[in-house]
Amino acid sequence: MKKITVAIADDHPIVISGLKSLMSLQPEIDIVGDIANIELLPGFMEKYKPDILLLDISFNEKSGLDYIGTIKEKSPSTKVLVLTMHEELSLLREALSMGAAGYLSKRSIYEDLLYALKSITNGGTYIHPLMAEKLAHTVYEGGMGSLSLNKEPEEILWASLSRREQEILIGVAKGLSNKEIGIQYDLSEKTVATYRLRGLAKLKISNKTNLLDICLKLGYVK
Repeated sequence: MKKITVAIADDHPIVISGLKSLMSLQPEIDIVGDIANIELLPGFMEKYKPDILLLDISFNEKSGLDYIGTIKEKSPSTKVLVLTMHEELSLLREALSMGAAGYLSKRSIYEDLLYALKSITNGGTYIHPLMAEKLAHTVYEGGMGSLSLNKEPEEILWASLSRREQEILIGVAKGLSNKEIGIQYDLSEKTVATYRLRGLAKLKISNKTNLLDICLKLGYVK
């Protein structure tokens, strides 16, 4: 199986060390390099061309977001996962509009990083669930102004689901019963039903047909 190649752009040695330690435990991930000086990023991307770049926002007086265009130019196939302490919606919107494939808070790095990497590798978008839910509301309420996100509303809403809600709804879309899903994830039928209802409510849909349409569109069901 082809490994996911990952590189890190962050100017905090402790963060880089922690990321490497976490990802080194995953046999499907290959850490190809890291860089602390954002001004050297163009040459770094030409050399390594990773599948995914973990990109911090704050580099002294420079913003990592300003380099997303350069990243795409030097390595078009690389997907950018913004990894930051900043949780403002304005920065999230800016990152997505510039082509980032994900936005993850450093507060949830150990719980969500591996799932985010796999979601992005499979063609999805990963946004910290609480931030994604807020962003989705602004999209549906017309609060985005003239800003282009390069993301469909359904994709943003899907990102607002927790990992478990996504897993449950994918099972539902595939035609599995609550009992079958419960066996797969070691959950009671009642718990599965709760996740199912909560997930459908977040997606603003009420039936399996609409759910199947979304999962087909996002590539989770074929």
